[in-house]
Amino acid sequence: MLAEVFKSIDSIIDDQWVVFGAVAANLYRAEERTSFDVDVLVSIPSDKFQHIIERAQASGWQTTHTQSDWLLRFKHETLGGLDIIRVEDEYQKQAVLRARVTEFEGRTVHVLAPEDIIIHKMIADRSQDEADVVSILRAEHPLDWELIHTHVREWKLEEVLSRIEKRYQDIYESPVPVITASKLA
Repeated sequence: MLAEVFKSIDSIIDDQWVVFGAVAANLYRAEERTSFDVDVLVSIPSDKFQHIIERAQASGWQTTHTQSDWLLRFKHETLGGLDIIRVEDEYQKQAVLRARVTEFEGRTVHVLAPEDIIIHKMIADRSQDEADVVSILRAEHPLDWELIHTHVREWKLEEVLSRIEKRYQDIYESPVPVITASKLA
C-alpha cells in the first residue's frame, strides 16, 4: 500500500519530497509499529500550497487540516492519511540534504537519516515519538552521535533525552547504548 501512497504523492508534488515520521522510523526501529499516515517534508515556497491542495483533491484526498503556511493534512478513503510539511528552518533544510535513498515496496524514495528521525521525534516529544526513539536506539544502528548531541543542545532537548534514556533502561534493564544524557554535559 505504501507504494500506492508514494505514487499518489508523486502526482501531487512536483518537487523532491522526503519521508519522515513513523513510516521512516520503521526503517530504523528494532520492531515496526503500525502507522495510518505518511509524513513528508518538502522544500517549496508557501505559495505552492494551494496548488498542492488542488492536485491532492483531484487525486481523491480530502483536506482535513491546514496550519498557516507549513502543514497540509489529508485523508484518503483507501490510502489513509498524508501530512505534507513545508521545510521552514535551516535544520530541516540540512536534514533533507542528509536524506537517504531507500526502497519501499519496490519504489525508490528519499527518507530522513536515522539521526534526523531521532531529532524530529525528540522535538515533537509525544509518547509515540519517545517509543520510536527507544526502539531506534535498541536497534543499535551506527549513528552520528555528534550530530544528535549538537541538535539536542540547540533545541534544548536534554530533558527529553534524559526521559528517553530512563524509559530505555526501564524497558531493557540496561543502559542506552552509546548515548547518555551525561555525554551532553
